[in-house]
Amino acid sequence: MKITLISLDVLGINDEITKSLKKQGYEVNHINFHTFRYQYPTVFHRIFNFIGKTFFKYDIKKNHLNKEILKRLSEIGKQDKILMLNANFLLPQIIKNISSFTGNLTAFFNDNIERIPKILLVAPFFDEVYTFEPNDSKKHDFKFATNYIFKENKNNLLIEQEVFNISTFSKRSKFIDDIALKLDGLGVSYKIISFGKKKIESKSGVEYVTERINMKEVNELVAHSNVLLDIHREGQDGLSFRVFESLGNSKKLITTNAAIATYDFYNPNNILIIDKNNIQIPKSFFENEYEEIPNEIYQKYLVDNWINRILNL
Repeated sequence: MKITLISLDVLGINDEITKSLKKQGYEVNHINFHTFRYQYPTVFHRIFNFIGKTFFKYDIKKNHLNKEILKRLSEIGKQDKILMLNANFLLPQIIKNISSFTGNLTAFFNDNIERIPKILLVAPFFDEVYTFEPNDSKKHDFKFATNYIFKENKNNLLIEQEVFNISTFSKRSKFIDDIALKLDGLGVSYKIISFGKKKIESKSGVEYVTERINMKEVNELVAHSNVLLDIHREGQDGLSFRVFESLGNSKKLITTNAAIATYDFYNPNNILIIDKNNIQIPKSFFENEYEEIPNEIYQKYLVDNWINRILNL
């Protein structure tokens, strides 16, 4: 069976799907359009693109991206199944063209419609649509699926900090600072990194950096921490990949996403839900050991079982 994955894979997380499918014996291609780069031939092309985006909704870069994806599909030929992750980055017309390369085109969105309304524009072009957002699933008749455990590490390594978090600078960064100050007050060690275009002064020990940290280093930092910190976006109930990092690494989790309490792996010993408007972090949460969740529950979220369910394999 020939299967192609099309995604914007900045961190290499989606490539774990490709590895899983290959391990199961499928012929797999991954078109990662994060690797596509467009360079303006001249300064006039840059000016033309600015005018096109501003006044005519025409984007040279996106047009290049669309052509490149179709070119890759033309090279590998007809596919039995194509899975697209976060297809809202692409134009509806390109998705319509992609559908001609397969009889089974599936989408998975780990963003919600409130934040990305364009999802509703591209969804009709798919044979099946999955979303990690429970509310979108109910409202728009999409199928529901969480994110997945993309890496497992059960080794007992030397703990270098109690709490770890890495994220891009956003509106959520204020809450991360507030949480860091709470941890300072408790005497709890942490490594919290915020990536952005410029460094920012912080009253806490949060590190503001301008260089991205590679996934290998992030995995090391996760492995040498006891607790991961997850700050969810407002209006979003879907569970972030940080949740599944914690499961795959047997790490405790502090999260602002109260919806996590409705999932079968929820254990208050392992997961602390906090209110961003009234942050309460009991010192006792750090004193008890992580409790492994039942294996039959854990197995459901592994990437192998996740992809088999999504693609009906």
